[in-house]
Amino acid sequence: MAKVGTGVLDGLRKASQLPAWPNARETLWELYAILDEWCDAAAATSRYARGLSRLRNDPSASQYLLDPGPTQMSASNIGLGYVEAAIFDAKAVMDGRVPALARIRASRRRRALRRGLRTILSVYCPALLDQFEEATAARAEWVQLHRKDFDRWFDDSHTDAEVTALLAQMDATRAALLDVTGQLRDFITTNYPLPGTGSNT
Repeated sequence: MAKVGTGVLDGLRKASQLPAWPNARETLWELYAILDEWCDAAAATSRYARGLSRLRNDPSASQYLLDPGPTQMSASNIGLGYVEAAIFDAKAVMDGRVPALARIRASRRRRALRRGLRTILSVYCPALLDQFEEATAARAEWVQLHRKDFDRWFDDSHTDAEVTALLAQMDATRAALLDVTGQLRDFITTNYPLPGTGSNT
């Protein structure tokens, strides 16, 4: 019983400890992967929207313009839940893991959340962190504003000017997402090159 009690106490003690600081290289790679996947989804959304726009101007055009076919919604970030999942995953990487017992007390929860990638980026590349926050928030806002009955944005209920504005916002938010992904890739390759590919370690 004494051994069991000691084991339980050790487990509780470890569970209540603040998490270690993240491995910056691996955590940055994970964040890059999330953004890169989001960029791919945004590209699918752009292809689909451009197809809808062409069909609007030429209703006789082939439905095959709607690349990537029957799964276009699930393949793009317009699909329900995609952006929310991407934001959730990115937030989990940025803020790190909060131990269960640390969540009970607000002060310990705040201390645990500070020990994440967000703090590291705020020290070493605050401009990149700001760019990340702005780009992901702008893209999420655009998607959430337009995804309901997305196809109807291209029918006769909207003017050509409204469609042009929608496409311009789509292109701008996607470009910002691509830019921050590229900036993050450059930061990683400059500061955390793979062994044998650079002078930094």
